[in-house]
Amino acid sequence: VMESSNAQGQPTAPSMAALVAGVPGVGSADASLLRVRVLSASSLINKDTGLFGDLSDPFVRLKLGSQEFKTPTIPNNLNPVWTAGNEFTFAVERAGELELEVFNENYIRHDSLGSTSVALYTLPPGEWIRRRDPLKNGKDGLLEFEVRFDPVRGGQSAVLVPSRPVAPGASLPDPPMTGGASLGQLQGAAPGGAQTAALHSSLFGMSQ
Repeated sequence: VMESSNAQGQPTAPSMAALVAGVPGVGSADASLLRVRVLSASSLINKDTGLFGDLSDPFVRLKLGSQEFKTPTIPNNLNPVWTAGNEFTFAVERAGELELEVFNENYIRHDSLGSTSVALYTLPPGEWIRRRDPLKNGKDGLLEFEVRFDPVRGGQSAVLVPSRPVAPGASLPDPPMTGGASLGQLQGAAPGGAQTAALHSSLFGMSQ
């Protein structure tokens, strides 16, 4: 997706319609989006020999329904940091879970280093949320990533609970750190929580 520029030549964030157009298999702007940035992992299991610096070669696989992406592989690193090829956009058609699994890359069969997941209905719309999740079956392994759910209708964001106004061309604030709150916690944490729940209910047809 190409970024546009403001009058001073500074890059601005791409429009929601442009993001939708850039998602494979989505032919209409009347869709919702899930955007994910994989940042880092730490304390991963070593599935390689350990001799002469031979450590796990981790990458992260992300899945939402039939859509699947992966990060680049970082060789011989139990505390990898991803700075490129780590941003992904999913088209959201129904309620579900984002699945993230860390693997050790091998020639024949990749070894799982642990996994985590995010239920979409727990995400407040229009906000970047930073998570640092323990990896299931990953011993002490942790995965740090950012996720944002953008409901889109007819090319316009349907966000009912924005964070705070951002001037055109201004950079977004750093996302808050969270370990993953429940929908009930989100409702109680801010005055717009009930609106968030109502929005997700209308989008996904879920009852509270």
